[in-house]
This record gives sequence, C-alpha cells and structure tokens, in this order.
Amino acid sequence: MSGILLIGVGLLLIVAGIIVLKSEKSFAATNATALATTEKTIVETSTTEPTLPTEVVATTQTPPTETATTTVQTPPKETVATTKETAEEKGREFTKLIISKFDKKYFKLKEWRSDKYENGVYPEANKYPDLEFEFTLRDTKSVFAIECKWRKNYYKNGVEWAKEYQLKNYNNFAKERNIPVFVAIGVGGTPENPDEVFIVPLGEIKDNFISQSDLKKYSKADFKDKNFFFDSKTATLK
Repeated sequence: MSGILLIGVGLLLIVAGIIVLKSEKSFAATNATALATTEKTIVETSTTEPTLPTEVVATTQTPPTETATTTVQTPPKETVATTKETAEEKGREFTKLIISKFDKKYFKLKEWRSDKYENGVYPEANKYPDLEFEFTLRDTKSVFAIECKWRKNYYKNGVEWAKEYQLKNYNNFAKERNIPVFVAIGVGGTPENPDEVFIVPLGEIKDNFISQSDLKKYSKADFKDKNFFFDSKTATLK
C-alpha cells in the first residue's frame, strides 16, 4: 500500500516537473521573442533619422534689387543759359543803352554788329567794333565807331575790356577805315543801368587792361541824365 502511494507521489512529481519545464520553456520563448522584438525596434530606431518637430525657419530676406540708375536733374529751361548766351545778352543790353544815348536828330546808326558764331565759324564783321554812327551837324558829317564792354565789377583794380587779339583787330579797323574808334565801358550795376560809364578813345589805349585810376579821366558821370555829343573838330566823344 505504501509502495503504491510512493509511486503515485512520484508520478505527481514527474507531472509537476514536466509542467514546470514546459512553463519555463514557454517563458523563455516569450522572453526571447520579446527580446528580439525589442532589439529589432532599437535597430530600426537607430537607422531611421529622427523626425524633428516642424519649426519656423528664419530666412534672411534679400532686399529687392534696385536699379542703380543715376538720374540727372535737368534744371528748368529758363535757368539753362550757357556762358556764351549770357555774355551775349549782357553785351546786347549794354549796347542798347549806349545807342539810346545818341540823339537821332544828329546821329544815324550805320552798323550794329553782333558777336554771332557757331562751332568756331563767325563772320568777318565780328572783328570790328559793335557800332558805327554818322554824325551830321549842318554841312558837317563825321563817322566814328564804338566798341561796347560791360563788366560786373573791377578786376585787380581795373578792367580787362578785351583780349589782345581784339585790341589788334580794332586798331587795324581804325587804320583801314581812317575813322575814330571809342570804347564804351560800363562797370557795376546791370548792363542796362551800370554804376559807371567811361568813353575811352581807342588811340589812347595801349593794353587790353585799363586800371581804375586811368579810367577816371574818361568818366561820363552824367550819362544817366545827358546824351553823348561828338565834337567833329577834335574827334572826341563826350
């Protein structure tokens, strides 16, 4: 009886051992599967680039390209005047003043020359004095010429009234025509209303520059109130 009991206990132990063994194998297999799965996940994770959260990428904005164009401002037409045009206008205004100082009853304007030229081409008459007058008093007639020059102010205590070649041209004209030539010089103020006016005989001018002190004796102090008068006997213009 006790032998049978021992055999039963032994069978139970064997069955229990088998169950425990199967459980351990199942647990080991489960652990192995879990481990393999974990390793696979780790490997996949390590080979896959992490996905970063979307961020706002700050970009450097390139300013719009501006056309580098230099704009040259053109002054209004009324202010655009070349030196040549301005000098001609001033000379013309002063010449008109000188003409207005001759009484038409006694003086006839024979020539009124201009200083027109273009690209270095000019008429031969440009070399001659600006004006030619014919003076008539009773039976006496005389012809004389005037070169008109206006300067805004004195330069080095005098006036450079012409270029050297112009002085030579005027002297040649006086000799060829055998008539008196005068230089009317205005200084200061405006061309049509200068502060001073001088009437200088060309024959008494030795240079294209006249000092202020030399000009004084030729002053026409009363030019604003009185006209010019030509003395045919002395060939002087007063």
